[in-house]
Amino acid sequence: MSIPPMSGPPSGVYTITSLSGKGGVVGVAPILPAFQQLATFPENPFDSKWQVTRTPKGTYLLSILNGYRYSGVLDDRIVIATIHEHQSNEWEITSFQYQGPNLYAIQLVDRSKAWTLDNVDSEEQSRIIAERLQLTKDLPPQALPYQLFQIRRVDE
Repeated sequence: MSIPPMSGPPSGVYTITSLSGKGGVVGVAPILPAFQQLATFPENPFDSKWQVTRTPKGTYLLSILNGYRYSGVLDDRIVIATIHEHQSNEWEITSFQYQGPNLYAIQLVDRSKAWTLDNVDSEEQSRIIAERLQLTKDLPPQALPYQLFQIRRVDE
């Protein structure tokens, strides 16, 4: 089943929020090792803001403004923020506006894997992993809540 060809957001500064599980803002802890796995945090305690940059090809580069210039997938599963360009991936951001305002799936450019919450039923924070995007057979196809993220401009 194919994904509808709706475009992602324009370049700018955003917060990225999970709608599944405990919800929460996607970011990293305020320590700065070379890379960290992305996770959700309640109420944005670390003021996580993302620079979302649309490239001329229509793909996206995602970076956290507090020190991580790149984002990517480590070991084919762990979604990370990193200081290393060689760990960086370009992303495809696909709109699912018909499921709610500002809702998107964030996938690798080849669409082989999407950002996914790993423990939506946990009382703790959820980590972000990369798994195949799951779509329903509805028309238009619906993405599952644990693979959808609200991307909101900081000035909204």
